[in-house]
Amino acid sequence: MNGQQNMLRLLRTPVAKCRFVQCSRTQTRRFTKESPVDFDPVKNLQLSTASLPPSPPLKQKFISQRMSTKELEQVEIGIGNHRRPERLSDWIAFWMASGLIHGPFLWGFRRRYIHPAVTFETISGVPGMVGGMARHLRSLRKMRHDYGWIHHLLDEAENERTHLMIWMRETSPSYLERLSVTFAQAAYFLAYGLCYELLPGIAHRTTAYLGEEAVWRYTLLINDIDHGKCENRKAGDIAREYYNLPEDATLRDVAVAVRMDKASHRDINHHFADRIHAGCENLHENYSPRKHFVGRKVIPVGPHGMSLERTDFVMER
Repeated sequence: MNGQQNMLRLLRTPVAKCRFVQCSRTQTRRFTKESPVDFDPVKNLQLSTASLPPSPPLKQKFISQRMSTKELEQVEIGIGNHRRPERLSDWIAFWMASGLIHGPFLWGFRRRYIHPAVTFETISGVPGMVGGMARHLRSLRKMRHDYGWIHHLLDEAENERTHLMIWMRETSPSYLERLSVTFAQAAYFLAYGLCYELLPGIAHRTTAYLGEEAVWRYTLLINDIDHGKCENRKAGDIAREYYNLPEDATLRDVAVAVRMDKASHRDINHHFADRIHAGCENLHENYSPRKHFVGRKVIPVGPHGMSLERTDFVMER
C-alpha cells in the first residue's frame, strides 16, 4: 500500500521539478523532487572544451602504468608476423599495399629518417576515417546497428592522426613535401573510399598489409637509432603525455610505443577482413579462427645490412 501511495505522489510531481539520478547497477533510474534540470548543451560543450588539455587525450592502455624502455620492448607484438595471401582478394590487397609502399610517393623520402614517418602517418590516418564514415552512413541507410565497427575505426583514425602530430614536432617538412602529401592524401582518400564501398574486405586487408610494413619500418628506425644513424633526442611533450612516458623518454621510446599501435592496427584490420569474408560482421558474436604458422624467412629490411625474420601464417577458414 505504501508503495502505491509513493508512486501516486511521484506521478503528481511536476516534471520540471524532477531530475534523473544515477543509481547503482542493481537499481533502475528514478525521479527525485528537486530543482529543474539545467539543460544547456552549448554551455556544457564550452565547459568541456575549456577543461580539455591542448594535447591529445592519454592513450588508454598506458594509463594504468608508466612503462620504461625495457618494459616497452618486452611487449610481444609479433614484429615479423606476415599474413600469407590465400584468396585472390588477399593478393589484390597485398599488391595494392606493395604499390603504395614502394611507389614514387615514398621513394623520395626513403633516405631520411623522421620524414618517412610523417609521410606514412598522413596516409595511415585515411582508412579509419573513411571506414568509419562509410559504416556510419551504411548504418543510417539500412537503419540498423553497426555492432561496434564505427567506434573502433574512428579510434584508429584518431590514433594515426596523433602519430602525425608526434612526428611533426620532430621535423619540419618542406613545402614540396607538404604539397606531395596533400595530393597523395586526396588521391588515396578517393581510391580507398571507392574500394571500401565496393570491396570492404580488400580495403581492410590492404590496411593490414600497410600495418605490417609500418611495423617493419619502425623497427628499422629503432635500429638506425641504435646504430647512431638517427639522433636519439628527447621525446616531445605530445608523445610523453599521450603514451604516459617518463620525463626522460627519448625518440626511441616513442618509436617503440608507436610500433605497438601499428601492430594493433595490423591485427585488427586482418581480423576485420576475416570477419567480412566469413560473413560474421557482428562483433558481439564470437569469431576466433586459429592461427597456423606456415614458414619463416629472413628478409633484408634496411640499407645497413639489417635483416628481419618474417613469420608467415594463415588463418583457418
